[in-house]
Amino acid sequence: MLRLASYAPSSHNTQPWRFGVKDSTIYLFADDSRALPINDPQDRELMISCGCALMNLRLTAASLGFDAKIQLFPDDLKPELVASVLISETSFSPVQEGMLASYMDKRRTHRKPFKEETIPSLVRQDIEKAANWEGIYLVWLDNGSHKHQIAELVQRGDEIQWNNPAWRHELAAWIHAKQQGDGLAVSRLLAPLAKMAVRFLNMGKGIGAKDKQLVEGAPLLLLLCSQGDSREDWLCTGQALQRLLQQGCQHGLQSAYSNQPIQIAALRQELSELLGEAHPQILLRMGYPAQELPASSRRHLDDLLVSV
Repeated sequence: MLRLASYAPSSHNTQPWRFGVKDSTIYLFADDSRALPINDPQDRELMISCGCALMNLRLTAASLGFDAKIQLFPDDLKPELVASVLISETSFSPVQEGMLASYMDKRRTHRKPFKEETIPSLVRQDIEKAANWEGIYLVWLDNGSHKHQIAELVQRGDEIQWNNPAWRHELAAWIHAKQQGDGLAVSRLLAPLAKMAVRFLNMGKGIGAKDKQLVEGAPLLLLLCSQGDSREDWLCTGQALQRLLQQGCQHGLQSAYSNQPIQIAALRQELSELLGEAHPQILLRMGYPAQELPASSRRHLDDLLVSV
């Protein structure tokens, strides 16, 4: 269960979670040592990533015939303790959740263009239901008049971030050799060159233009929004996101993130005003991948365990 939970997505592939096990309870901790203070100053995306890992625990428990009783932030004296998950036997195992668990190791972040193939309406309905199940709602943007404006916000976000030397240095710090098991993996030989290029070259205009095209060409473009903007809302967003990603994967879809307009406070406000949504959390493009991608690197399970 812990290994599959660690397959959750995270910004820069930081994998900011740890697990403790005592008796029949799994404890999920946020790992602040893997925070991104420039890219994610409020730890909003860190908490969303922990929510994704929590959903993986829920799905895996269901697939094994267990019940998972969740308590969010169970100890006020331990703010890093995100959730406790009490595992128990059950006579009822949700079939749908068990099926979604079987796609957990097949999910990928697909940063390339998707096939120009229409997504059936029934698939879209399944994706929306997956998010709504967790109390998060979707705003579909792929057929709306705002799509071009959203793409421009993504482009501006790229340019703003790459123009910030501190942001580039933080990104470079997470470019790792594949063998390390985390971060943005490249070959061991290329890692030093890639780090240096990211630190000292402002590639915002080129990357922004490319990302704008990717957003404009996305078969599905959707925004996950929450009712509030608290730690609990971020955790719920993460659970909804992971359920949604697994649901899409079941239909052969993969996804990629275009969160630049949400990561920058001023652009997040513009996005909110443009769409009339108070708390945008995740901007996602989805589609059918043109090729199968390898899995991202993952840390060894021993590195994820803490004593409780």
